[in-house]
Amino acid sequence: MIKPFSSDIIKNIAEINLEKENFSSKDKIFVIYRVEEYGLTHTGLIALVSLNNNNNHQTIHKHEAVSIFKLSKLIKEFSSFPYQKQPIILLHKPSEHNLLANLTSGAQKVIFHHLDSISTIWFIRDAKHVKQIEESYNSYQDLYIADGHHRYEALHVLSQSQPEVYQDPYILALLIPLNGVNLCPYNKIISNINAKKYNMFLRKINNFFLLTPVDKTVRSTRANECYMYFEKKWYLLSCKFFFKININNLAIIILEENIFDDFLQIEDSEPNGVEYVTGIIGSNYLEQRVSQLYNAVAFSFNSLHKKLLLNIFETQALLPLCSTCFLPKPNTEIFNFRINSAIKN
Repeated sequence: MIKPFSSDIIKNIAEINLEKENFSSKDKIFVIYRVEEYGLTHTGLIALVSLNNNNNHQTIHKHEAVSIFKLSKLIKEFSSFPYQKQPIILLHKPSEHNLLANLTSGAQKVIFHHLDSISTIWFIRDAKHVKQIEESYNSYQDLYIADGHHRYEALHVLSQSQPEVYQDPYILALLIPLNGVNLCPYNKIISNINAKKYNMFLRKINNFFLLTPVDKTVRSTRANECYMYFEKKWYLLSCKFFFKININNLAIIILEENIFDDFLQIEDSEPNGVEYVTGIIGSNYLEQRVSQLYNAVAFSFNSLHKKLLLNIFETQALLPLCSTCFLPKPNTEIFNFRINSAIKN
C-alpha cells in the first residue's frame, strides 16, 4: 500500500522553506523527485510504502542477500535513533501513461544543490492529483527493491518484534519504473588474504575461469565475465563451463560460492576484508587501493541487464551481498522520516 505523507518529513533547509511555501503539517503530499549525479539521472515518486502484510496487497521482491552483522547494527541504530534520512529505491514495471511528467508541468518546484548532486523536487498537494497518484501506484501488484535491502529488513524486523511501537509501519521510498533505473558496474576488493592461499590464488581462479591478460581500458558487457587486478596485472575472467547467461553462471555467483566462501572462507562480520566500491570509481583507484592493502585483489563486475534483473526478482533468487549498483541515489539532506510514527502521517 502506497500513501502520501505530511510535509514535515521534508527538511526545512534554505532552498526548501516550507513556511514560505505556506505548507501546513496537515497537508498530505507526494513529491516527484529527480536526482542528477555522475552524469546520470533518476526520476520517480517519493511516497510511504506499507510494511504491514495484512493491509498490503502489493508484493515487495528482493534480489540481494543481507549481512547479519550489518542488519543487527542497523536495527540497533533505528531503535535508538528512529529516523530514515534516505529513501530506499523501489522499482515497478513501466506503465503506459506518463502521470508524473504531466503533473510536474504545473507543480511547485525547488532545486537543491548538495556536493556534486542536483535534486529537483515537485510538490504535489492538490487533493485530486494526490488521489490520482494513490490510485495509480496502488494498482502495481509487484514492487522490487533496488537499493535499501538492509533498511527494509531492519524496519521489517522492528515492526514484527515491537508491534506496539510500529502499529502501522511504513518506509519512505523512491519509486522508479524499471526502464528508468540506472544499473552500473561495481567493484569488490578482497584483502588480508592468507599468504598460502594468496600464492595459490591464480591457480584456484583458473579452475573456474579462463584468464586473459588485458589492458585496463578494455571492457566487456557480459554478466558471466568480470575483471581482476592481481599482482599489478589486469585479467579478464571468462566463465569456463557455461555459455547461456543465467543466475547460476554469473561471475559474481561463481566467485562467491567457490572463491570467497569456499576457498577464502570469508565470514559475515566486520572487518572481513571485503570492500565494496561503486563502479563510477575507475580502475586507477582500484590499483591504488590494492597497493595500500595486504595481499589484496580487486574484482570489477559488469552491470546486470534489466531483463536478467527482473528474472532474478521474479524467480526469488538472491544475489550475494552488494552485487548490484544503482546510481544516483536520493540525497540524504532532504528527507527526515520518523519511522515509528508513520501512523501519524
